[in-house]
Amino acid sequence: MSFGSLADVAWREFLKSAGAASTLPYQNVRHSTSPESAGGSPERIKAARAAMLRQWNTALEALRQAVKNPDVARPFVPYGADFQPNELVEIPACDVPAGIRAWMRGTGGWAARTGATADERRRTITIQVPAGIIP
Repeated sequence: MSFGSLADVAWREFLKSAGAASTLPYQNVRHSTSPESAGGSPERIKAARAAMLRQWNTALEALRQAVKNPDVARPFVPYGADFQPNELVEIPACDVPAGIRAWMRGTGGWAARTGATADERRRTITIQVPAGIIP
């Protein structure tokens, strides 16, 4: 599964050189930041997030069907209309570049997409360092 249009492009470029990999199950879904990057009112962002999670559920269910021998058999628990607190977890340190501060891997909402248009929000991220980090 790839998240967002850039990841989809990367996958398609990989397939051009991979040959047999093109038979792998694959789904492209909206990136988790897409509802906020599109902007709009809080209600519009909430509706976009619900639509994104419905798309994720459909993609996950399709990929689950392709896994014939899962390591652990368990029921599919789909996302609801919004993320639940237990679904928003810290990013593992191994998934980010060396030197990234721990607070940047957390769920504290330290970054926001800003700008007057969708294009500006796609290109502009405002970072606010949490209180107590800078002496």
